[in-house]
Amino acid sequence: MNPNPWPRRMVGAGVLAALGGSLIAGIGAAPSGWLVAVAGVVALLIGSRQALAQSGAASGGLAPGAHPRAQQAAVAADLLLAAAWEAGTLVRRVPALPRAAQDVASAVARWRDRGLFDRPADAHLLPPPLEKAHLEPFQVPGVGTAEHLVFASEYEAADPEITALYRANVANQSAHALLFRHRNGGPRPTLIAIHGFGMGRLAVDLTWLRLRGLDLAGLHRDLGIDVAYLILPFHGPRAGGAVSGTGFFDAHPLVAAAALGQAVWDVRRLAGWLRAQGVPALGVQGLSLGGCVAALYASLDASLACAMPMIPAVDLAGVFWRQLPETRRREWEGAGLGREQIAQAWSLHAPLRHRPQAPHAARMIVAGAVDQVAPLADARALWSHWGEPAAHWMPGGHLLWLGGAPLQQHLRAHLRATLLAAQPAALPSLSRFRAAPPPSVAS
Repeated sequence: MNPNPWPRRMVGAGVLAALGGSLIAGIGAAPSGWLVAVAGVVALLIGSRQALAQSGAASGGLAPGAHPRAQQAAVAADLLLAAAWEAGTLVRRVPALPRAAQDVASAVARWRDRGLFDRPADAHLLPPPLEKAHLEPFQVPGVGTAEHLVFASEYEAADPEITALYRANVANQSAHALLFRHRNGGPRPTLIAIHGFGMGRLAVDLTWLRLRGLDLAGLHRDLGIDVAYLILPFHGPRAGGAVSGTGFFDAHPLVAAAALGQAVWDVRRLAGWLRAQGVPALGVQGLSLGGCVAALYASLDASLACAMPMIPAVDLAGVFWRQLPETRRREWEGAGLGREQIAQAWSLHAPLRHRPQAPHAARMIVAGAVDQVAPLADARALWSHWGEPAAHWMPGGHLLWLGGAPLQQHLRAHLRATLLAAQPAALPSLSRFRAAPPPSVAS
């Protein structure tokens, strides 16, 4: 999907005009200021309406269950996010593109010689067991006390072109997760949850997700499951800068590929550690970029009880390319790094190139009908590739899901039928968090 960029630009310009006009009016030039502000609002409405129409044409009709104005607001929110990303590319540092293009070409040739394009799962080595982990109490605002798990990732980038660059971020060498575990009854079936790009802030993510319609603490509390919230490489406490996500996509295409490989590596290490703790069943859920990682992990672990990618960024190269301004695209293409080359650089971590290993009944895909970031067509491609498993198409977009009660019902029903069904005995519906162990625990 390559949507017309003008709706996004109109929305971005509309917001700037509305804010600028209001500011002008506020400092005394009321008539001209309000005129600019009104023009901005009109541009925002026209741009979001045009994008909504494009989404309807691409998806064969919009999902029912939401008022068109609510869907238009969801589209506008996505376009604002895309406009912000596009603006960010104008100020972020750009890698040495000619050198990066040579690195990608060398790596792709090496992967082809090794047969990895035919067997992409071979690019994801099984990590060693996690033997040492550090646990300490962590207060989650509005939720309670969880456990902050920290362990050495021990991941090494395989491509020599970026080995030194990848090691440069010391913070990324430690993996982090929040554990929500029950006090009584021993280890429970556990859902590994993976956040989206730019998230990973331990103290605020769960509140933000609950406001959007994904209440992980509620699933833990009401269904009696345990939840492990894993932080992606280069995010939160692992970020390469002040902004979460810095260093993931903005350093070098092969660094992004290694970060995807490390994400799967860290999920597998965490899963192995949880199983060693006695967890009877594991599931994985991921959001956006985390949805891509969840789908990848479901292509490597046949023992998963459930796999639920949500608004998954299946075509990462497409998402990345669409957020580049036209000037940046020409710059990348001129250096020999067009969309096709970027897709090749990330191809070993593309879910559509892997065969799903999680059982068919374990799979469920959730996507937004008017998503402007990870389009519904991409989620449907994954759904088809996965053998058309359970699915829930929300009426909203990437930021505003408009999911509400139906989303919660579908998630809980799927977890009961999969993750909880793997537990031989019934679990109590309510429980308290497990008491925090001593600060340092070796497993």
